[in-house]
Amino acid sequence: EMGLGKTIECLAVINANRAKSSECSTPKNLKIAHSETVWKNVPVTNALMLDGGVQFQRVQEKYVYYKSRATLVIAPVSLVGQWEKECVDKSKVKLACKRYYGSRIRDVRPYID
Repeated sequence: EMGLGKTIECLAVINANRAKSSECSTPKNLKIAHSETVWKNVPVTNALMLDGGVQFQRVQEKYVYYKSRATLVIAPVSLVGQWEKECVDKSKVKLACKRYYGSRIRDVRPYID
């Protein structure tokens, strides 16, 4: 439904609920919100069982979540430019827009402003 103001409403919510800068991370000072450890079953690549099955190994993986002022907006690639334009044109406060296409990069610093 084009023209119903969905983008404007989302921007209003983003602007109304902004976190205080002092509570959030900066690229030079990452503040941890919380972390957790997860056990995963990972296939062993060089191990083949006699019955043709795959052998798995339990691996421990740690996830760290950082405090951030960022808001993740998920949109089709064709609409990302429109979102950026609306952020500039319709927001009273300057919102920084950064595109992220789902790469597996673990360093969050480029996205934390």
